Amino acid sequence: MKAGALKGLSIGYPIVKAAAANGARLLKEIKLAEVSLVTFPMNPEAQVLSVKEQECAARQLMNYL
Repeated sequence: MKAGALKGLSIGYPIVKAAAANGARLLKEIKLAEVSLVTFPMNPEAQVLSVKEQECAARQLMNYL
């Protein structure tokens, strides 16, 4: 990741609640199913912008779960 080989994100979720707003779909509630690192994300703006030290990031993730 620090070398920039993987910097895109793929996010999978079923939609629980949605509405229409100004001609766009507004996701009000989702159930997050997965987050994956990918080379070419479908949405070019779904990018990892910074990377922390690996062990520190893993520790933070485990505390979050």
